[in-house]
Amino acid sequence: MVEDLIEYYEENISDNGLVYKHMPILRFWNNVTFIILILCVPFMVVGLMYTSIVQRINYWLLPIILFIISLGLLCFLVRKQKIRILSILRNEYQITPEENEGWVTGEYKKKQFRLLMGYLRRKKLYEKQKIEQLIQRMNDREKSKLPPLVAPSIFIAFIVPLWNQLIPLIYNSILSESSFGTLVLIVNLLFFLVVFILCYGGFIYRSAVKFRDELIAEIFVTKAHQRKVLIEMLKDISLKI
Repeated sequence: MVEDLIEYYEENISDNGLVYKHMPILRFWNNVTFIILILCVPFMVVGLMYTSIVQRINYWLLPIILFIISLGLLCFLVRKQKIRILSILRNEYQITPEENEGWVTGEYKKKQFRLLMGYLRRKKLYEKQKIEQLIQRMNDREKSKLPPLVAPSIFIAFIVPLWNQLIPLIYNSILSESSFGTLVLIVNLLFFLVVFILCYGGFIYRSAVKFRDELIAEIFVTKAHQRKVLIEMLKDISLKI
């Protein structure tokens, strides 16, 4: 019952089911450009480190040029996508958002609610108790899929050995009267890079997973997010009954 509801929502009620399925190519390139933009950031950081150490701008120039090009292309694609979405809403659903507001309007949400309530009525689920049971089952389902919290242990595993190696280097540098300022700069940049990768790596990974979903014709927005929206809609319907 829950599986059928989730499948119907994803294919007929979600943003992908109503809008994005009409523009797969544009949506694909929008997502590809977005991921390229995200991946440019760590390369810019690494390039900045090399530029600071060897004083050669070319290590940093290529990543920032690619970042600027990707950003400009993404802005163009986002604008084109919005125009296409407005056209789909007008032609397919007779919904005309105002020019200065987003495309997810109150009228659009009402259509989603009508589709969901129609499904619940057809399946004889349009009762407060049955809807609450659906919500509980979906919540239990999502909780069972939550991954363990491993980020703090990964952070400690990387930082402690790194710090243990860097302290002797700094100490030896002081004793040998070498360029302490340069060493401190390198230490700070390395430390920042490790922290950046640990904090930013999860986001890059999630973006790569979304890109993979596009390649297999799945939705770009994560299914977990869609199910969260579905649960909120069910709660609203339950309160109105």
